[in-house]
Amino acid sequence: SFRKENKAEAKPAPIDLSLNPDAPSFVPMSSMHSAVSSFRSSFQSDRSSILSDASSTTNSFLDVPPEIDTDATTLMVKNVPAKYTQRMLLKEFREQGIKAGSYDFFYLPVDFKSRANLGYCFLNFRKPEQAQDFRATFHGYMPTRLNKRSKVFYICQAKVQGLPANVESFRSSGVMGRSVAPEYQPMFFDERGAEVSLAVVESTAGNSVVDVLDQLVGPRLVD
Repeated sequence: SFRKENKAEAKPAPIDLSLNPDAPSFVPMSSMHSAVSSFRSSFQSDRSSILSDASSTTNSFLDVPPEIDTDATTLMVKNVPAKYTQRMLLKEFREQGIKAGSYDFFYLPVDFKSRANLGYCFLNFRKPEQAQDFRATFHGYMPTRLNKRSKVFYICQAKVQGLPANVESFRSSGVMGRSVAPEYQPMFFDERGAEVSLAVVESTAGNSVVDVLDQLVGPRLVD
């Protein structure tokens, strides 16, 4: 009986779970659920942002260029900064060693309302080797015109290939209308790198654009 009494005395006293002014602060379960939900949403948003930033800053030596056909001449350039204009982009290409006469077609789609480009452009080169050289130079390249960090260029093969096919795709397009400003329209170039109109390109009928232009307006000086 002595041992039983000792066991009874050693039994811990019940804990008072009732709330009182000196007790720790109490957080309602509804608030906890709200906080967890908010944290989860924030985490997912941050994760997406991090993954996006990681993708945008990938350099050419880390990102293997996508395969393109050996005879492909028309390329698509993605991740063009929205504030870039046609002239700005072409100038940057030339500054990096791309000769103006190596391509005969260039188009940077633009939103007419915001006047910002749509983030991609197309170029058609006269020779497949020139397209390959362009891709090697600019895939993973970070544009520098705006003096701020930008996404790197992603170069891939365009669906529409060759100058004739690109001319045909814009022949009856609304973007070629007279009411559309020239800076929003596709650009065409002769072998010397001088800009020519779509009508001149169509009139060549397989002949040299330069020869046709010389017959129409005589030799011209090219920058």
